[in-house]
Order: sequence, then structure tokens, then C-alpha cells
Amino acid sequence: MTQRHLKVAQTRIRIQSCALSLFRQKGLSGTTVNEIAAAADVSPRTFFRYFATKEETLFSTDLLAEIVASYKCAPSTLGSLEALILALSHFGEQRLTPEDEERRSLRRELQTETSVKKFQAQLIDNVSEKIVEVTAERLGTDTDKDLRPHALASIFRAVLEQHFTTSPENRPEFTDWRNAFSAVLGD
Repeated sequence: MTQRHLKVAQTRIRIQSCALSLFRQKGLSGTTVNEIAAAADVSPRTFFRYFATKEETLFSTDLLAEIVASYKCAPSTLGSLEALILALSHFGEQRLTPEDEERRSLRRELQTETSVKKFQAQLIDNVSEKIVEVTAERLGTDTDKDLRPHALASIFRAVLEQHFTTSPENRPEFTDWRNAFSAVLGD
């Protein structure tokens, strides 16, 4: 990792950390982007280079993009479901830091806020659309004629929704998801 990449990562983490702290103190609706930027010692313009909204600080949008990229790069010898589960298992393994758990916990506390629900729904929609596209590419099919990409995206949507709303101790393991998918699909 270059010095520049390290600085970018540190700035992103600092902004998220300050946002979480302010959300805990003042609530989501009581916190402004300007306050987050000031606490992180960056300009509001810099804040918006890293995050589109204050709600985004509660989510790992960069990691979701990595899941899609991992799924896209999975070996073609794997079926689409197995490739997606492989990508998701990397996601599960990477979420081990205290900051990630703090963000998850706060997100669950704030999940009834309209702006958080809206952002989460839009995020899930966007990632699901990407899963449809990648699955169609992997299968060499047209999504207007083949429902398999949409079906797989629906499975992915269920995993994400459960992930966002369930506490870590109650969250199913990815092997549990795999077994459930296999049972439903008769694999």
C-alpha cells in the first residue's frame, strides 16, 4: 500500500469514527455533515469525496463493491451460487474490527430512522442490480429471458438484509445459507 493509499484509508476511517461518535451523542438527525467534517478535521468537500451522505458512514459500501468484484472474478468452474457464497464468505471473514462491530451496532440502533432505511434499501438495490449483471455475464444469458440472475440476486438480497438487521450472535453462518439454498434449489 502506498503512502497516499494509506492516508486515504486513514482519512476515511477518521471520518467514519467521528460520525459514529457524533451519532451516539446527538443522534443521526441531530448531526450535520459540517459537524462530522469539523470533528474529523476535514472540509465538508473532503467529506463528500469519501461519502455521499452521512448515512453512508454507517455502511461498508467499499466492501460491498469488493464482494461484487470477488464474485465477478470467481473461477468460471464454480456455479453462480457457489461463486457468490465464496465472495460472501470473504465478506464475513473481513468484518472483524471493533470499528466494524461498532458501526453494525449503531446501524441496528438507527435502523428505524427513515434516512437509514432509505439508504440501506438503495444500497441493497444497487448491489442486487450488480449481482444480476454479473450473474448474467457468468451464465452468458439475457436477463429478459432468463430469471436465474434475478433469483440469485434475490438470495443475495436476503443475506444482506439479514446481515444488516441481525446481531452478530444471531446471524446465520454462510454455511447455513449455503445449506438452505441447496435445500431449496434441490442441489
